[in-house]
Amino acid sequence: MQITHNQEQISKNNATLANAGYLPTLDFSAGYKGNLDNIESKSRATGEIIKNNGVYDQTANVGLNLNWTIFDGFNISTTYKQLKELERQGETNTRIAIEDFIATLASEYYNYLQQEIRLKNLRYAVTLSKERMRIVEERYHIGSFSRLDYQQAKVDFNADSAQYMKQQELLHSSRIHLNELMANESVNQPLLITDSVIDVNAQLIYDDLWTATLATNANLLKADQNITLSQLDYKKINSRNYPYLKLNTATDIHSTNTISTPPVAAVIWDLTPESPSDLIFSMATAAGRRTTRALP
Repeated sequence: MQITHNQEQISKNNATLANAGYLPTLDFSAGYKGNLDNIESKSRATGEIIKNNGVYDQTANVGLNLNWTIFDGFNISTTYKQLKELERQGETNTRIAIEDFIATLASEYYNYLQQEIRLKNLRYAVTLSKERMRIVEERYHIGSFSRLDYQQAKVDFNADSAQYMKQQELLHSSRIHLNELMANESVNQPLLITDSVIDVNAQLIYDDLWTATLATNANLLKADQNITLSQLDYKKINSRNYPYLKLNTATDIHSTNTISTPPVAAVIWDLTPESPSDLIFSMATAAGRRTTRALP
């Protein structure tokens, strides 16, 4: 349940305008490089050798790049709807996990009661078998019953005893499972559970129950959400038939100590489709599809 709840929280955090692509993205880059050199040069005119030791050259640059998708064939709006639908599905998954846990706990509760009742019945059966074996043994000794009757009574007693011990194991397993579901520290903790009678409402109407099931059943709601997600995926594929328009601006500052000029800054603005060839192909494809649909 905790894992399902965490996944629900992740889907809630993902359902934002930024993750859908509505907001621009800003990329920052920076670099710095330095070299320490020893330089030796010789003049051709005089033959003089000039040495420069410990020459430190350094280069630094800073860049900013802003990208903003203005239009991408309704892909951004469809993606946002898809993220919101995934958020709702996360809530539905948490609800399913809670309902499954309650159903499992209730089922194990009544299974433990059933195993206790069966253990009491088998304990009584063992008591009867033991008493029957004692009576047959006494009659065997006085000659009223044969040795075969006595052996059969022992076999019945052993069979009832084996079933009783097996039922003890089943009850112990059910108690361990119930303690695990209730998160008790000790899985062998004794349980004092009393049986209760379930009162069935005789006024229940099948049509009303069926209508309520269709409206509130978590698994059916999840199935509807999966259908909606598939429809949104289809819309995202159809968005490829439209042109993409993106805004890009960038600035770059470069500085080095080896050139006696101030730092250079450049600002670039660009408002173009993502790919002109893709744009032409998409427009031609869309026109071709419209022409095909217009044919009888």
